[in-house]
Amino acid sequence: MLTRFRERHADAPESVLWLAPTVRAVEALRGEVACSDNSRLRTFHEMLQEIVQANDPAARLLSGVQRRLLTEDLVASLAADGRIAHFTGVADTHGFTDGVLGLFAELQRNAVPVERFTDATTTAGPKERQCAHLYAQYQGELRRQPLHDADGVAARAGDLMREGMRQPFAEVRAVFVDGFGDFTRPQHDILELLSEWVEELWIALPGEENGQRPDLLARPRATMERLRKLRPEVEWLMSEGADRPAGLTHLERQIFHPMRTLQRADDATGVSLIEAPGVL
Repeated sequence: MLTRFRERHADAPESVLWLAPTVRAVEALRGEVACSDNSRLRTFHEMLQEIVQANDPAARLLSGVQRRLLTEDLVASLAADGRIAHFTGVADTHGFTDGVLGLFAELQRNAVPVERFTDATTTAGPKERQCAHLYAQYQGELRRQPLHDADGVAARAGDLMREGMRQPFAEVRAVFVDGFGDFTRPQHDILELLSEWVEELWIALPGEENGQRPDLLARPRATMERLRKLRPEVEWLMSEGADRPAGLTHLERQIFHPMRTLQRADDATGVSLIEAPGVL
């Protein structure tokens, strides 16, 4: 992937984009890319934020602190009006706010619209119905302001891309996605949109062709199955360990296997055991 990225970058720097999961991953990649222009490296979230900022300038992005304050105000208002009576006694605690924020994040990462969540809780108990009411009020407040939080920015970016608004990445023709084990549902939607727009979409996932460690790699395997609708060309690459000591190579191949299937190494070169005193 790096080789292809460098090739495309050499021909037209503005035509490539590399997406990583974290800022740390992007920073670690800067030296490997070895090109004068590192502006083509982004986290997935940074790309989405930039699309929203460029094509919907009226929208404002909520910081984590602002999101919490908004949620606390919303919970206090609903509690005062008796609309979340099931949670009386805990609604004013930090733990309840944490739980509400976690619920909002999970719903947004799975692209669950307010209407679907409300319909699903219609016949449920008061706890579920009041959670749906909280979610509806929160989303309504975001629309009213207008605001976007970190978990909702992918959905807004996707809407803009469907309308043909792709700035500041309109010139991108090759996207390279690396460092992920899986994707949220909105991220899957973004990848599908990218595949319809760019000439090349490269996605690297951890995996094993022989499938000997299914539990360890269950998420990447499920992600690969979901990506098959994009009709990708799948290539399996072996890890680069030609110069690795025999003991470490054996450890890499055996780690996370079920205990009953583990094989003893004939050569433990490269592996050292250090006894540490006390409880770690």
